[in-house]
Amino acid sequence: MRPVVYSSEQVQAWEQHWFVAGNSSYGLMQQAAWQMTQHIQRFIAQCNEKLKRAPDFSNSQLNQPIILRQYGFGVGSDFGIGVWCGAGNNGGDGWLIAAYLKQAGFNAWVFEVAAPQTTDAKLAKQYAQETGINIYQQFNALPHSQLSIDAMFGIGVSRQVSGHFHTAIEQFNQGISHKIAIDIPSGLHPDTGAVLGAACVVDFTLTVIAYKAGLFTGQGKAYAGQVQLIELIPPYDHIPSLATLDLHAPILAKRKATGHKGSYGHVLIIGGDENMGGASIMSAQAALAVGAGKVTLLTHQQHHSAALTRCPNMMTLSMPYIEQISPEFASQVVQGIDCIVIGMGLGRHAWGSAVWQAFLPVLKSSSEIKTVVVDADALWHLANEPLMDTKQHAHWYLTPHSGEAARLLGCDVQTIEQDRIAAIYQVYEKFGGHILLKGAGSLSLDAQGLSICALGNAGMATAGMGDILAGMAGGLLAQLPDLAMHEIVALHAAAGDLLAQDGERGLEATAMLNMIKQVVN
Repeated sequence: MRPVVYSSEQVQAWEQHWFVAGNSSYGLMQQAAWQMTQHIQRFIAQCNEKLKRAPDFSNSQLNQPIILRQYGFGVGSDFGIGVWCGAGNNGGDGWLIAAYLKQAGFNAWVFEVAAPQTTDAKLAKQYAQETGINIYQQFNALPHSQLSIDAMFGIGVSRQVSGHFHTAIEQFNQGISHKIAIDIPSGLHPDTGAVLGAACVVDFTLTVIAYKAGLFTGQGKAYAGQVQLIELIPPYDHIPSLATLDLHAPILAKRKATGHKGSYGHVLIIGGDENMGGASIMSAQAALAVGAGKVTLLTHQQHHSAALTRCPNMMTLSMPYIEQISPEFASQVVQGIDCIVIGMGLGRHAWGSAVWQAFLPVLKSSSEIKTVVVDADALWHLANEPLMDTKQHAHWYLTPHSGEAARLLGCDVQTIEQDRIAAIYQVYEKFGGHILLKGAGSLSLDAQGLSICALGNAGMATAGMGDILAGMAGGLLAQLPDLAMHEIVALHAAAGDLLAQDGERGLEATAMLNMIKQVVN
């Protein structure tokens, strides 16, 4: 069963239900802080284990703080753990964590970004003072720390961070220490992952009660680091979740021993204008890599030699001259096809437009084609179409990135990125079908609900990755027409993570093919 994600409002309602039932809010704070302290101690132990295995830098030009930043905490009390506490209950968690770390023998201190305002936070500060915690209130007075803990803001922040708090976040980010956030990095919107003027960048986030959407999409992945959930209280079934979370790729059903190539679907890849052949060829290769029985590439005739040289087990068809591209030609070509993938390298000029218009009646007809993947330049042409009945798109899989989604909705990219979840719902309401909004923390939406992909890495931000994903989608849907979009996305992201095991720089989309074979098996 996949984990679920909640909005900040849902989490707050969940907490209130717990308190109305007679449970202590301060007791919950103590429990949360205690469990987070255990995770922090494990984090320190892991860093020190890396230190033991680190190379000898005794003759290195690197300075000592950088060595410590990269390889661990060292020993002794020369380096402290600084907890940056705000005014609310997130700050209260921080005060208690500092106290528990000091009681465990660590040199922990608190930077009081703001004085406690809630009853529980005041109690937490009092307890920390009783343990002898050193408290600082000026940036220039802070001692050096190897670990900085962000407990400034919790999930209640939804407006721009400014003034003293903005400065505090900037100062926090400038330190060379390891960094941990309590619940969510301060300044990151808990629901959208948007940065509210400034946000803490951390290695590790200890989030309590439930996963928050902002940790996994928008800019959240760049700020939250590794995320660990601390559940604390029992689920409250009356609060629906916001989305489901993909932390692992799905396991596909094994093939039947009696199957043949006709059992595993026939994919038609359409794309590749005169000078844009690579995208559609990569898509065709990806469709074969996931196990499609047959793949036909319908492209400009000048790409056939390259396609068959790269992959002789695909079939090729030539697109006729522009004046001969017609709905009749399209209807003839799609006979016996299970899934169409259209758009990669299609182009936005006369040829691409003619292909789009010729195939559009076929794409709408679910009686002729089981599934349709609309990608890249096909999305550009789709944005030019008058609004269509969403029922015509029930078998469509739209795969826009932020720029393409902005064009589909008639807005700018910044609007999309400020609230990616709102954006994908708007695309779904306009077009129906199955929607993927690509990017860090890709979102998938269909009639079954919203999913967030927690897999994938920054190395996948390279030319051709989207073409590979489109081909994977076509090849999988030809075999398994009921497969959900989020499952396809998770397989693609998992392949990317395998590819990035030796580093994220320099990944090439074509290198995904061998990784795809591993994840689908």
